Amino acid sequence: MEGEFILKIVAVFFIACISGGIGSLIGGYRGRENAGMGFGFFLGPIGWIITGLLPEDGKRCPECLGVVPPKARRCRHCGELLQPAKRAEVIEQPSSTTEPQPTWFVAHVDGDEGPFTLEQLKAQWHAGKLNSDDVCAEKGDSDWKPVTEVIKPPVSKPASVRAIGRDA
Repeated sequence: MEGEFILKIVAVFFIACISGGIGSLIGGYRGRENAGMGFGFFLGPIGWIITGLLPEDGKRCPECLGVVPPKARRCRHCGELLQPAKRAEVIEQPSSTTEPQPTWFVAHVDGDEGPFTLEQLKAQWHAGKLNSDDVCAEKGDSDWKPVTEVIKPPVSKPASVRAIGRDA
């Protein structure tokens, strides 16, 4: 008789442990493994339902969509580095008050000049200081391009075409 009682206690404990494990699995999808285990252990299937209805405890990893604690810097599931949303917004939105950095160098017959911003190159073109024979390269780039490729000036008709067009 005493052996049957101990067997029933062990069976109930075994079922409670399995129920707690299932609750922990359900809670793991919501970031609440421990709560799921407790509810599952003590309440069984009712605890599973309660665990499934609990709000998420944390944020989702953008890489694996696993739930991680709110203050986590790295995802515990896939190891992805998590960036705070406010920091990402600051990085993505450059300040409109900063001026463009000079990055273009010009080579012409008299020698090399620069660095210039793209706006400065266009201003020099319109002032007649640059011509179509001049070449330029961006800072750190060894590929020299014609200035006209970079600033893309408006195409004007040659003088002979303009003269013919007026006479006709």
